[in-house]
Amino acid sequence: TRVYFELTRNCNLRCIHCFNSSDKPMPNEMNTDEMMKCLNGLRENNIFDLRFTGGELTTRPDWFVILKKAKELGFIVSVNTNGVFQDSGETIDKLASLDLNQVTVSIDGNKENHEKIRGKHTFDKALSTLQILKTKGAKLRTNTVITRLSLEDAEEIVSTVSPYVNEVAFFHMRMTGRAQNVLDKVVTFEELYKFNTGMEIIKKKFPHINMFFGELAMLVNSTISNTL
Repeated sequence: TRVYFELTRNCNLRCIHCFNSSDKPMPNEMNTDEMMKCLNGLRENNIFDLRFTGGELTTRPDWFVILKKAKELGFIVSVNTNGVFQDSGETIDKLASLDLNQVTVSIDGNKENHEKIRGKHTFDKALSTLQILKTKGAKLRTNTVITRLSLEDAEEIVSTVSPYVNEVAFFHMRMTGRAQNVLDKVVTFEELYKFNTGMEIIKKKFPHINMFFGELAMLVNSTISNTL
């Protein structure tokens, strides 16, 4: 029912844990017309939920046209973005005007740790994007990749974004792409278990926020290990 639609591999950041090594556009990326045909085909095949991602989707010149078409076709439309825009005012206005089902911005630690992963000045820019989109009525969420850097930052992250978002989500780092170069940042099973236990406490402190954590594989494996 949901398709994750990667508009481009192009990205304005070089995050150290990027699972698909986003950098420059791939040579065979679809043009605008091909994108439109793809959207029509997905609708005809009864897909009704599209989440647009990248790379950074807003670096593609026709991103707004594509998302607008998806809305016109009746899809539920959401996006994943790093929230760091060169022309922040124009891009934010366009995002807000689409009345998207959700805009998800990546926050990968407190300011210091986020910028170790995503680059200098990216934290304040991403947070500013959240703040402005909130004033424009956008439905907001943050995603955090759990690494050794962000392992102790969960409550600070939630506290920082809580005035703006309806949801927060925490995911284990996928060990593909550039993440293969920072395997020392991967958390252990025991650390992840402790993290998820701590999140149950944090969840009670912010009852107005929907929180996602504790991936299925983690839960299944912990259940098995406890019965051995």
